[in-house]
Amino acid sequence: MLAQAQGLNFYWLRNVSFDSTFLILPLVTGIFFAALCTSDPALFPTILAFDLWLLGYHHVIATYTRIAFDWASAKAHKFLVFGLPPIVLGITFLVYWIFGSWIIATIYFYWQWFHYIRQSYGISRYYLSRSGKAPDKLYSPIQTMALYALPITGILYRSWQAPETFLFMQFWTIPVPYMLVIISGCTAAILIAYQLYSWFKLYRAGHLHGSYALYVLSHHLIFLVSYILIDDISIGWLAINMWHNMQYIIFVWLQNNNKFKNGIDESHRFISRISQDGKIFIYMLICLAITFFIYQVLMAIGIIIHYTSAISFTVVIFMTLNFHHYIVDSIIWKRKKPKTAIAA
Repeated sequence: MLAQAQGLNFYWLRNVSFDSTFLILPLVTGIFFAALCTSDPALFPTILAFDLWLLGYHHVIATYTRIAFDWASAKAHKFLVFGLPPIVLGITFLVYWIFGSWIIATIYFYWQWFHYIRQSYGISRYYLSRSGKAPDKLYSPIQTMALYALPITGILYRSWQAPETFLFMQFWTIPVPYMLVIISGCTAAILIAYQLYSWFKLYRAGHLHGSYALYVLSHHLIFLVSYILIDDISIGWLAINMWHNMQYIIFVWLQNNNKFKNGIDESHRFISRISQDGKIFIYMLICLAITFFIYQVLMAIGIIIHYTSAISFTVVIFMTLNFHHYIVDSIIWKRKKPKTAIAA
């Protein structure tokens, strides 16, 4: 859907109302709850639990609505659904067994940071694809470098800080000299300044893709707040994690809704039925119910194994789901097959 406003062209993912929610709600939610925890750190465990159970675990399960919500989808993605999980579980457990939980927390921290960036990159490209033919300048390497620049500075800054714990877990950070953080920060400032200047030129020419620009600005803001402005690593993580989770859940619903826009698909009867217009709350409630069931079962299994073997297997199981989710995401959103692909 196209809307125009004096030099700005808005190509919405769905419509003004949907995109306003998509762009604003996750951003405000993440920053608001991080601010609450900053003002009163005692609130952090409660808000963390809220994030994990209502958003974090749900966002992982949302991935499987794309590849395993029915037998037809599971058969079409047999390796991702049946073959990959035991491989990821085996590798995660082996690494945990050899090195301890700190290495799992370290991999999680750095891999998730990259996962956040790739989601931003993919959604920004999806916004560009909505225009049919966005200006070539918005596809230039400089635009991509500007998108990555602030997150790179953020992860270098966190690494330089070298906190000993992350989400109550011991972990390790890559040694980084402060001068590298400064150089990276200056480079990011230059790249983003150039990006804004290029947008201003496109705006004056009447060709600025406004919705894309708004999304990228929200990306810059959340990485700045989460990795640089908030001093505590876990509270900073909470801000961007809420943003990422909520954004992902909404975006996956949109993809399912688009996929089944022509009505009920007999090969995917259940997911196509709950993905119709007007059924977003039913869809969310069903996905949340599935999430609670799966994670409660996995937690129970982890606790039983822990009592019988003294191994904190809950960490291994939950991180296996996260790592599998990262791998699956990197595959399904790039596929060019019409059934699953988006322009990411």
